[in-house]
Amino acid sequence: LRHSAMHQREHILGLPFFADKLPKALNRLKEGGLLTAPAAPALVNLGYDGTYTAALLASDIILADSGLMVVQWFLMKRRRVPRISGLKLVRALLQDPQVRATRGAFWVKPSEEAAKRTQAWLRGKGIAAEKKDFYVAPIYPSKGIIRDETLLKHIEARKPAYIFINIAGGKQEILGHMLKRKLSYTPAIICTGAAIAFLTGEQAYIPIWADRFALGWLLRCIHSPKTFCKRYLKALKFIPILLRNRERMPQHGRH
Repeated sequence: LRHSAMHQREHILGLPFFADKLPKALNRLKEGGLLTAPAAPALVNLGYDGTYTAALLASDIILADSGLMVVQWFLMKRRRVPRISGLKLVRALLQDPQVRATRGAFWVKPSEEAAKRTQAWLRGKGIAAEKKDFYVAPIYPSKGIIRDETLLKHIEARKPAYIFINIAGGKQEILGHMLKRKLSYTPAIICTGAAIAFLTGEQAYIPIWADRFALGWLLRCIHSPKTFCKRYLKALKFIPILLRNRERMPQHGRH
């Protein structure tokens, strides 16, 4: 890809995190490419899961979505990395005329119910969203390479400028990497997981102020404690990983 607009980066755990303002990320996405926004519970697999790690390294933009990582990095290094959440990015993209246009966006969803709810919500906001703009993902393998020829055919038929992947973290990045390698053109591939679900009502609503103060995790735990409390407790493993490795990519057996 040709980079017409350079942006600042901050290397954390071997990854070049985006360290600039949101408008620059939006402008960069107009060229196409893969955007990921890894959360701390997924980042604990960095270096262990080779396919996931390769997908992150192949990203054209890696957002510093994790409030835990941003705060810990500042305490350790006294360097501020702008936190841009997947939710903030999606809110901004939904105002883009190209995303709002017919065939402007394509959505990969975890279930039929999620697809229907998202379509209804988008249409209620005046955003063109046809049934053919949605794809319900099958159950992909928990580890390793993901292949989905059916998805590739759907996207090639529609050729949207933006592809939003709304499945689980750890899988969405690998799927996005596959699409980046296999598609015949270069769309923007947005891996922001449940971000749109916070707006459609599928998950706990996260107001702008709560997102700004990185409190989305708390609202999710209150809304669905059985689902999310365990997940965010896992994120605590991220703290010693960052303490030990800092700018360096974690190596297997050396967390």
